[in-house]
Amino acid sequence: MLDPYSTQAWQRLGLVQVSRSEPEEAIKAFQHALRVNPLHPASAYTRWGIGKAHFVAGRLTEAASWFRSALAERPRDPAIRRRLCATLALLGEVEEASSLALGLLADCPGIGVERMAAVSNMQPEPTKRYAEGLRKAGFPP
Repeated sequence: MLDPYSTQAWQRLGLVQVSRSEPEEAIKAFQHALRVNPLHPASAYTRWGIGKAHFVAGRLTEAASWFRSALAERPRDPAIRRRLCATLALLGEVEEASSLALGLLADCPGIGVERMAAVSNMQPEPTKRYAEGLRKAGFPP
């Protein structure tokens, strides 16, 4: 049983559940983490996790909203920027996604879709969707 007052434990549970394509359970775990300590220094990653869970569930508008919230706290974080970039491209907001992609490529030259998809920690279907979004945003293979 998890310590009901450990923000990190609830965050990690949520990440495991996202990687297993259990988005609803993941969201519950992440929301519990936010309730335990909404001002936790890593709360941006809790919001990112909720976004990732919505992405896995195919709710791209909700995912983008949560990724934006996380990015507001951690504007230079590459993981948050990559997820938002792919999600925006899939939503048809290609201009903004491409702008994010250019910034990411400037910060991390040589990064490509295959490498990012390989470390996505998601099941095959959401990983394919993620890779598609990255390609639409303009990342190289």
